[in-house]
Amino acid sequence: MWTVVERALRRGFSRPRAHHLLRLGPWTWPAESSVVFEGAVALAEVPGPPAPCVGTALMVTVDGAAVAEGARASLWRVHAADRLEGDVRLATPDGAARDAIELVRGAVLPKLPLLWEATDVKALPPIRIEWLETVELETGRSVVRCGEVTGPSLGAAVGLALASRLLGVPVDAAVVASAEVTCDGALVPVDGLASKARVVERLLPGARLVTAPREGLPEGVAAVGTLGELFARAFPPLEALVADRLARFGAEDVLRELETTLLEKQDCGLGWAPFRDTARAAAAQLRGEEGQAAHVALFEVLGKVADRHLGGREAFSPVPWGAIEGLPKGRRVRYFAHLAQHSGDTGDPPPEELARCQAMLDRQAREDWDQRLRALAGALSRARGVTGSLSDELRVQDSLAHQTLEDGETGQVSFPLSAWFRLAGACGDAAAFERALRLRARLHGGLSDDGVRFVDQAQGFAAALLGRVEDIPAGAVDGRHGKTQLRTGARRLAVLAALARGEDAAAVLGEQIRAHLAFAGTPEAAQRDVTVSLRNVLLSVLDLMAAGESLPEEVSEVPACVSDLQGRRTAERAGAETGGAAVAGALSQWSPDGPDVQAVLDTFMAIEAEPMRRVRETEEAAGHATAALLADAIRRRYPY
Repeated sequence: MWTVVERALRRGFSRPRAHHLLRLGPWTWPAESSVVFEGAVALAEVPGPPAPCVGTALMVTVDGAAVAEGARASLWRVHAADRLEGDVRLATPDGAARDAIELVRGAVLPKLPLLWEATDVKALPPIRIEWLETVELETGRSVVRCGEVTGPSLGAAVGLALASRLLGVPVDAAVVASAEVTCDGALVPVDGLASKARVVERLLPGARLVTAPREGLPEGVAAVGTLGELFARAFPPLEALVADRLARFGAEDVLRELETTLLEKQDCGLGWAPFRDTARAAAAQLRGEEGQAAHVALFEVLGKVADRHLGGREAFSPVPWGAIEGLPKGRRVRYFAHLAQHSGDTGDPPPEELARCQAMLDRQAREDWDQRLRALAGALSRARGVTGSLSDELRVQDSLAHQTLEDGETGQVSFPLSAWFRLAGACGDAAAFERALRLRARLHGGLSDDGVRFVDQAQGFAAALLGRVEDIPAGAVDGRHGKTQLRTGARRLAVLAALARGEDAAAVLGEQIRAHLAFAGTPEAAQRDVTVSLRNVLLSVLDLMAAGESLPEEVSEVPACVSDLQGRRTAERAGAETGGAAVAGALSQWSPDGPDVQAVLDTFMAIEAEPMRRVRETEEAAGHATAALLADAIRRRYPY
């Protein structure tokens, strides 16, 4: 019987057509060969629509949507997969579709509801598109069709496939998405929606087409505005995902996965928000359960660590010392290091509360220090340096750099050496600067590419403050590197270098502000924490004021720019709103002609609240109470 059916299919259709019908089975629209087709389906036992599986999503495209007669619609399956098994008919995306795929790869991570382990955009799996079915819209006739996928409308389906792969959860079978995706994760409506909805209704009973909001959406089509909203519709709620993970793997395993990312990774790309939300949801899920108090406390700490990476200043107090000190040494040190980093960034916990961290270092013989202990020492040094004595911390970083080099950890020397250079410049210590130069000469190129850039910039910062323009590395003011710290630091260094060389530093700052204002009108600007750029603008303004230079006229446009960006902040970046009201209030004090020293200090205080409060208290206690002296003290006392 099988041979008879196969021959009949070969006589009636091309081989791809026969194979196609056998694969798709009873959900293909009826055609002229329905009797032969149904027999083939019965023998082959072909199932209905492909069952949802992790890493796949369905999408619909329309050819010739503007022409009613002869227009065709195709059903495709998008795979986020390293490779595919079996007989799969892959389609090739055209240039616009390829661009859309790359755009989505960069936009998907910050919109995910949660993440367990670090994911780099470059490490995301490739996207493969499988052709499933093509029909004529007017007749319902199945036709052979494979080849290119054109246009950007596949963006939403690509986002679903990638999210499914990363979350380990299949896409809801009732969701078929068709929309373009922008770089900040917003959905843009596409054409042919009525035809696509019709095809979804016929080929996928019970499913619904989802697209971006627009006027006159066809009946039965749902609308969502962002990838985040699409994921909320296509996947279980965050609480359910976390509860399932905890039930399957246990709180300890989930905690360890999050620790690996939040306490060990230097850079998580755009993915900090999902980790923050995961940690918070896990803490909420376990709260009140017997024997879970320590896990709850540690999940809460991890949520605050992720929030700090996003620009937040959520307080650690009271610090769960009991839960942290009950951990093995390696994990305990990592938590201590992040408590110290948090103190340096936000002032909480206060440096004096970090005595337990210092006690661990004091108990450990210096010859037994490993990389983690050196990182803790550096973090404690930074926390004390921002709120205490810079000269004392300069000596600590000097010692750490030499010890790291003596231990053969050349690749790690960039951390203490960078701090050493910056502190030498902030303290005006030319002898310490010379010692740092001699140590760098001993490295013989042993630093990583990023390490070289960070050390170059720190050396340039110190050289500019010390008036040694010949020691400013040529590439130190290059702000094109991808890391935020280097880009923003390079802008301030460019102003300092111009001051040191006697050039027009106001013109340099004015150009930077104009570039900032131009960027402010782009969609990505509303997704970034504007205080990162504003902080460096303020430091450069203080540099000019301390040098007695006039300010560029563009400074007067900064308040309106910041206010506009804060107004466009989306709910999905709520973590970056921290301190927004305080910043807006401080900026409102600026006069139309630009700020005075006190206005700049107040705005800086709104961004770096606790550390700056402590710096100001220290300087005022030392008798430096005037705004001008405080400005000079802060610009030097806050070298990080």
